[in-house]
Amino acid sequence: MDALRLPDTRLVVEAEAVARAALPQVLLLHSVRTFLLAQAYAKVARLDCDLEGLAVASLFHDLGLCEPYRDRRRPFTFNSSRAMVAFLDQHEVPSPRVAALVDAVDFHFELWPRWQAGPEAGLLHVGAYMDVLGTRRGRIREDATRIDEHYTRQGLVTTFVSRALRSIGSPLSVVGLILPTRCRRPHRPLPAL
Repeated sequence: MDALRLPDTRLVVEAEAVARAALPQVLLLHSVRTFLLAQAYAKVARLDCDLEGLAVASLFHDLGLCEPYRDRRRPFTFNSSRAMVAFLDQHEVPSPRVAALVDAVDFHFELWPRWQAGPEAGLLHVGAYMDVLGTRRGRIREDATRIDEHYTRQGLVTTFVSRALRSIGSPLSVVGLILPTRCRRPHRPLPAL
């Protein structure tokens, strides 16, 4: 990997601004590492994907753990994707591209990557799990070490677990994390705050 940073596009820069405003620093760094790890994995696995879209999905994937996006009636992943839909709609991103990125965010917490939903869904899962649990890091050991050295992981597990537990407020908010296809409804943007 030549650069340890997000793609420098208008969409990603603006998505990063949204994430920076809502996420504590430790989760913002997790979002960046998620993208970088997923990108490194895609390169080694020779997977083509929408890198800009993957960066946006990475930046939004945990937004539902934080105010003003948290809604304890739904899984945090659904809240994250709803916020992303509103953002992408404002930027007039085509519906098929939005749908693929919504799948990536909604499915990222499942136990196994959902490759059948597209490369972005599989890669977002892989990147997030690599960062939190260390799975699949052996395939990209050198890149993972460089990413960790550049973007500290300190406090990640404690912060994530604490926020995840506070996001639970209904049976749907738990079941939807592990069985998202059973609980999903069409996404509509969250009302403006």
